[in-house]
Amino acid sequence: VCQLLIKHGANIDHRDQRRWSALDHCASGGTAPTFSFLLLLSFPNPLTEISPELQHCLHIACSHGNTEACQKLLLHGADPFHSDDQNDWNALMIATKLLQARPVSEILFFSKHQSPVMAKYNTNNINVIDL
Repeated sequence: VCQLLIKHGANIDHRDQRRWSALDHCASGGTAPTFSFLLLLSFPNPLTEISPELQHCLHIACSHGNTEACQKLLLHGADPFHSDDQNDWNALMIATKLLQARPVSEILFFSKHQSPVMAKYNTNNINVIDL
């Protein structure tokens, strides 16, 4: 369906009143194939720098427990320790606070950082253990 809509002029970069794109909506609960398709259209290559759009999408996927989207975003270069939401929380903190065990597991698995649970703080000095 997405391919057909795009073929006929649908704009995947359009944002709704919440400033969410099609990729954001798919991260909140879309199917894995549709998410993968939209991710590759929006970001054809894995990123080497922080993208606010990709980070926002990771936060959405973590808050909704969308493990497949979390996996794809992490592999595509999203940084789970980058704080970019209005509360200055990172994706790991969001997933932990909302008891989303599978996204937390994915973040810890993909992380190459020092122990994030013990060492990663946001600017408010809130540790994931404190949540």
